[in-house]
Amino acid sequence: MTIKNKNPRRNKLYNDRERKECGKCHEIKSHEYFRKRQDRLRSICEDCRQKMYAINNFKKQIKIITLLFDKRCHNCHSGLQILPAMEFHHLNPCSKKYSWRELRGRNIDEIIRIIKNENLQVLCRNCHSCAEITNYDKFKEIILSEKLSINNVGEIDAIVYEEIKSNIKYRSECLKGAQHRARINYRIKKWIKKRIIIEILYNGACIGCRNIRINDKLPALDFHHRNPKIKEFKWEKLSKFPINNIITILKNEDCICLCKNCHSLIHSINFEQFIDEIFEKDNALVIELVEESYLKLKENINNFSFKEKL
Repeated sequence: MTIKNKNPRRNKLYNDRERKECGKCHEIKSHEYFRKRQDRLRSICEDCRQKMYAINNFKKQIKIITLLFDKRCHNCHSGLQILPAMEFHHLNPCSKKYSWRELRGRNIDEIIRIIKNENLQVLCRNCHSCAEITNYDKFKEIILSEKLSINNVGEIDAIVYEEIKSNIKYRSECLKGAQHRARINYRIKKWIKKRIIIEILYNGACIGCRNIRINDKLPALDFHHRNPKIKEFKWEKLSKFPINNIITILKNEDCICLCKNCHSLIHSINFEQFIDEIFEKDNALVIELVEESYLKLKENINNFSFKEKL
């Protein structure tokens, strides 16, 4: 149980053997809510410390993206209103030494130096997933082929095999041996299943923004549980099942299709809760755009319902 201090401005914070006043929220909480530093309790409770850490990380990210990358994704030019979905992409994967998780605790000057040395771009998660995915672009024609639909799922193996075997573009894949062809075939089938399912259940697009479609950015589309408590399967496991079984499970688990940008926004609770503190008064337009994005996103998610008959 927490108690609000009636006089939060006093210099000395309340502290006894069991309870202590937080220097940030000024609630009086049990000692278990405070971490220790050099055998002394910190002045700020763990909840406030985590919130401040998240806000400072977002501010640091804004400063870097503003200074080096013109406030937007290099490919699609999405702006800071999708900040939780902004990521750093290595143009040369071999030069990668640090992830953002490892960098964000350092000072700005050091982060900028490392970013320049490692030749990074800033990409939104949609563009990043498409840039890093292997084999998708190479076999995109097969994956998006109109020959493949729910009506001929039993023929997927044969159609994929014939496409790879007969098309001169894939001749090099055939020369690598049966085991390699089997691996490629398995990966292509997973993409085809995902494409067909999103077409059938979600009209081929992200339910959140309605902008990202399978023909443009299939790798950027995810499945999101509206109720995390009934989540049982992840896509990696689910993709091994027959298409009709996957459809039944997705409906039973109340899953919708979201692009990775929308997925990041819906899961970034700190970003939504502390928008004003993250962007401050100078970015009133961005704050307005963020609030509009969340309003539209939540409305589209809540209003979605599965068709009774497929």
